[in-house]
Amino acid sequence: MLNINYYTTSIGRTLYVFKFLKNQRAFTLVEILAAFVLLVVVISFFLTSLPQMNKFNNLTGENLNATHVAKDILVNVKKKKFNELYSMTANSSLTLQDGTLTILQVNGDGTSINPLILKGEYKSLPVEIIVKNIDNDSQLRPFTINIKRESTVITKTHGYISN
Repeated sequence: MLNINYYTTSIGRTLYVFKFLKNQRAFTLVEILAAFVLLVVVISFFLTSLPQMNKFNNLTGENLNATHVAKDILVNVKKKKFNELYSMTANSSLTLQDGTLTILQVNGDGTSINPLILKGEYKSLPVEIIVKNIDNDSQLRPFTINIKRESTVITKTHGYISN
């Protein structure tokens, strides 16, 4: 048995929806062009920022790599004695757990006035280790590890080494 009421009410609902759609205006060509221009401006803004984000990501990666290198050197240098570092000469190497620190230049004698400075290269990064003596009675000497990019220090790490 057919329910005629059901069909008439569903047709009435459909006509009711079309009544509102019939009263709506379509988009004009000017509105479409304005929306397109706005979309182009927004997309161009994001496209111009991509190279800057890429450069920032590369610098962050270099800084992270330098921090890992400084940590490797710090852990291994802390195991050494000051006399081992003091006896190093240019073109010597300091064997570390993950590689070799090649010493290119040695300056100073490790006093507070004239600190011992070892300049070298580790994992293709320039490294500078500065060891000084603050107190002659102390069993520990403070040292600083600088990892550089050209002449700029990327990261700096501090530690103590025994006499």
